[in-house]
This record gives sequence, C-alpha cells and structure tokens, in this order.
Amino acid sequence: MFAGRHVDVEIYCHDFSYDIVEGLLDVEGLDEVVLEGFPVDIVGFGVVLVGTQGISFEELTKDLHERWQLPPQEAKLLAAVSGGRPGIAYHYHENKVLKEKRIKALNDHVRLISASRVERFRFSEGINEDVKNGRMTRQDLYEMLATWLSLWRDVLLTAAGSERMLTNPDRQEEITALADRYQLQGAQKNVLAVEKTLERLRKNVNLRLAMDVLLLDLSQSDGSTAR
Repeated sequence: MFAGRHVDVEIYCHDFSYDIVEGLLDVEGLDEVVLEGFPVDIVGFGVVLVGTQGISFEELTKDLHERWQLPPQEAKLLAAVSGGRPGIAYHYHENKVLKEKRIKALNDHVRLISASRVERFRFSEGINEDVKNGRMTRQDLYEMLATWLSLWRDVLLTAAGSERMLTNPDRQEEITALADRYQLQGAQKNVLAVEKTLERLRKNVNLRLAMDVLLLDLSQSDGSTAR
C-alpha cells in the first residue's frame, strides 16, 4: 500500500484538518493515509473520502445495523450517503454536526431552486461573508456544494428512470418531484452547473463571483434561470 515505506504521525483531534491529510500525501509522497484503521484518500477539490473501499449497500446496511446497533432507517441512510464506504458512514454516525450540515445544505438548496434572483444573490453574499469572517471554511463550502451535487445527481438518475440507489433516499419525495419538474435536460444542466463551480473554486476563482454565476445558472423547471 505504501510501497514499503511507513510514516508514523501523531495528530491530536483538535489539530486534525483536511489540509494535514493533503500535506501528508503531498509532502511525504504517500498514496494514502490511515487514520483509526480507515484509509483516507484525497479526491478532487480537497474532499476527503474515508474508507474508500466500498461494499454493497445491503452489506453495509446490515453491518451498520448489527455491528453498530443503528436503527434500520438510519443504517440505510448512512449506507446510501456514504456510497457504501464504511469509513464515511462511521464518520457521519459519529459527527452530529456533519449530519446537520447535510440537512441544512439540502434545505437551503431546495429553497434556492425556486428563489428569485435577489434572494439567490443575497444567499451568495451571505456565504461570501461567512467565509471571509471565518464562520465558514472553504472546506465547508466544498462540502455544501458536494451535497447540492449529490441531490442533482439523484434527480438525474430518477429522471432517467434508473434503479440505482439514491445518495439521499431520505429526500425521495423531493427528488421525484424535482425529476418530474426538470426532466432529464434540466437535471443535467444543474449537475453541470454545480460541477463547474467546484472546478472554478479549485482553481481559486473569486468565491463570490463563482457562487453568483452558479446561482444564476441554476435553471428553473422550464429551463430558464431565476428572474
């Protein structure tokens, strides 16, 4: 796994950050970092995926329920949200704040979908100020956008008639309604809009500008943008 080289690093919980993991991969020239027995890879935009060896949805759901004693519904949700990766599922289970951030990101986005241009710009301004004043990190922003992207990918799958497991099964009704409203073309457009924004931010494009463009690009159900 490490090409014969092992590096021991002691990191205290309050010191841990995604930047530390990225630094280990970059400076030490490692292919992966292991924390608490779970492999951690950096995959695009500085996002850390914990436990990158995925297993089937059914297997993970069973494991979460029987070994970790999670209620069946929570086990199913975490298996879906984690994409079958035990480490991510464990991370969500242990981190109440992470769960709350996911819910807020989804709620905010569903509200913004039908919001006016003024409301969208106001939201963008608020995000920019939060990052500038330290109330929100860029990593928080990446995670929020990744959650938005997961929603639109679910909408896209549903609009295409796919039977693949959704990442956000707890939002099934909203996803179905959005698929009916946007159809395949609208869902594809919004997936691309979020993906482009993540790419722009990775290239250090001005945050406010990137968010303004995204929130303008998000199409409404008729394929138009907000007025």
